[in-house]
Amino acid sequence: MSDDDVPDTVDDEPVASAVDPKQFTERKKRIDVEAEQVRLFWSRTLRDPVGARVIWSMLTDLHAFEERFACGPNGFPQPEATWFEAGKQAFGLALYHKLAQCDREALFALHDLYDPRFAKPKPKRSRKSS
Repeated sequence: MSDDDVPDTVDDEPVASAVDPKQFTERKKRIDVEAEQVRLFWSRTLRDPVGARVIWSMLTDLHAFEERFACGPNGFPQPEATWFEAGKQAFGLALYHKLAQCDREALFALHDLYDPRFAKPKPKRSRKSS
């Protein structure tokens, strides 16, 4: 491939010049706008009651907060299945961290709503002596 064969676009997007400050600034601005749109999308999803339930369901289905070691029906370890579970957990944890970057407050509120480890104890009733 010669220099003449280099495409002027990548994924239907013009290639920005590395030496043109204007093109660099425009590309950086576009990247920042797109990142903000993603942040707002996840923030709205986390703050929506249905979206919050779906996100929490995904995180628990991926076992984001626990390691799982698989065993076969005879009780022997199954390394391949364990690695599969590790991949699911890694993806779930990466999603969790991405959501934390987008809206920490809304994400951590999900723990209060759905995570039994964060359940607040009910106040004790006082007994009146008779």
